Amino acid sequence: QISAYDRETYSNVEAIRINQDPLARPGRVVQSNCPPYPKLEMSVGRDGIPKFAVIGEVTQGVLCGQHSAKSCAECPQGNGKPWCNGHCIWSGSSDKDGKCMVNTNKKVIPLEELPGPFALVSERSQSKRECQLAWVKDLQGGDLALAAINWASSASKMIVPLSKMVKWPAAETLAHDLWNNGTLLQVWSSGSEAILILELPALGGNALLRLRHRGTTTSMADHPRSAAATSIGVLEEGDVNTGINLVNVCMAGSLLFFAAMFLWRYKFIWAHRWWKRVR
Repeated sequence: QISAYDRETYSNVEAIRINQDPLARPGRVVQSNCPPYPKLEMSVGRDGIPKFAVIGEVTQGVLCGQHSAKSCAECPQGNGKPWCNGHCIWSGSSDKDGKCMVNTNKKVIPLEELPGPFALVSERSQSKRECQLAWVKDLQGGDLALAAINWASSASKMIVPLSKMVKWPAAETLAHDLWNNGTLLQVWSSGSEAILILELPALGGNALLRLRHRGTTTSMADHPRSAAATSIGVLEEGDVNTGINLVNVCMAGSLLFFAAMFLWRYKFIWAHRWWKRVR
């Protein structure tokens, strides 16, 4: 059964339209207080298989068995030998007296070949995620898509300046909240400066907006109210059920039609044979 979150995502026409925009421009980071991501070098081999490598010094960390750490020495965490496994091996006279060391006989998989190469042990700590990010993507027709996310463990109020990302006077920006049926958000302006204030929930709370110039012709509502949920945005459960019922009715009608045609044809053939017999 599809979850409410997935149904919201896959039935949001405007979000899909941004994802499939004909310009196919990648998003660019316009605001961030997060630590820098590792840089990647990407290429394609002669056999057509894509390859990539992490550039620079990156602490991969080690697998200790059922958990991970930056190094084997940090695996035990006071628990001794039972917590020293995986890439590491215990060296000592007892389970408590000794140290956890790298197991040189254990093949360590290169960072680039790990199943989750971006989930680096050294970068997964929550302390490195107490931050927010915002991206902008150019769309066909001159509009912009703005995506913002809060990685932090608490809710955040993100202030996004518009003057450096829009090509028109920032104060004339219309910002539609695509996760809320196209609701028009308040743009706060003072002179040539204008900002958006986004309230983002903790641990992945996000916003997806469509930014356009006030003078642009649009089918979306240009005043602060929600657009019809069945035309753009999220389909309610009742709308989905109604659509399914209509499909079922059409299919049943088609089957009855073909059944009637078959019976009529069979009756015609039977009558013809009977008439030949009588003659």
